[in-house]
Amino acid sequence: MQSPQPPFRQSKAMGNENVDAMLASVLQPDGQLFRSTLCAAACQAMGGEPEDALDAMVGIELVHTAMLIRDDIEDEATERRKKSALHVEHGTPKALAVADLLLALGTESMAKAAER
Repeated sequence: MQSPQPPFRQSKAMGNENVDAMLASVLQPDGQLFRSTLCAAACQAMGGEPEDALDAMVGIELVHTAMLIRDDIEDEATERRKKSALHVEHGTPKALAVADLLLALGTESMAKAAER
């Protein structure tokens, strides 16, 4: 089963060129999307369609990515998925701001899912 791709991967998410570039660099489809695929499978197992879980899937991936950014900073990692870590490319303050943004967007997306 292939999970639907979150729409923000192809669009300008925030309308700010710098923020959009940083988001694009961390929201590339080079991860396995295991968590969101598992969410889609659970939805399907309960009789729904994977698309019914899209808001939850997006939220899960956004929160997970936010935590990876913070983990890279804490561990002083220089790479993530064979690319420079976000804090290496843009500095720790901007990386933390992007992580906070992702956490807020992920929480909002999961809240939308909970309303269904």
